[in-house]
Formats: sequence, C-alpha cells, structure tokens
Amino acid sequence: MMTLSKHGLAIVKNFEGLRLNAYKDIAGVWTIGYGSTRHANGKAVKSGEKLINEVKAEKLLLVTLSNFVSAVNNGTKVTV
Repeated sequence: MMTLSKHGLAIVKNFEGLRLNAYKDIAGVWTIGYGSTRHANGKAVKSGEKLINEVKAEKLLLVTLSNFVSAVNNGTKVTV
C-alpha cells in the first residue's frame, strides 16, 4: 500500500506554492492554498474566498492528496 511521505508532501507544496486568497490558475480554475480547487466538503473554490492560515491550507492539501493516494492504491494490481 502506497502512502504519501513527508518528502512527497514537501515536493507538492513547493511545486504548487501557497496562496491564502482564491485565484484563477493557469487553466482558469479557482484555486486556493496549495493548488486546491475544491474544499474538503467537495464544494468548488470560488472568487473572493480566503483561508485562515498555512495550517488550514496544508490540511486541505492532505485531504485532496489522500483521494489520489486511495485511487492509486485501488488501481494498483501488483505489489510495489
């Protein structure tokens, strides 16, 4: 079973950068925190939204990444 390492998390955070105010990404999608386009409840990020701090942004990123980790684990049919 794959998990996200601290190093992996650091790479994603560095690549995405942190923005506490919603902004449109290069594809024109409203984004916040470390590249999150949806909140933990699944609702899309909207114009004018703000996050309180970096801790909340990281928690949101971890929720997003956990969905991807689960998808990879469910789709992997061989031992890695």
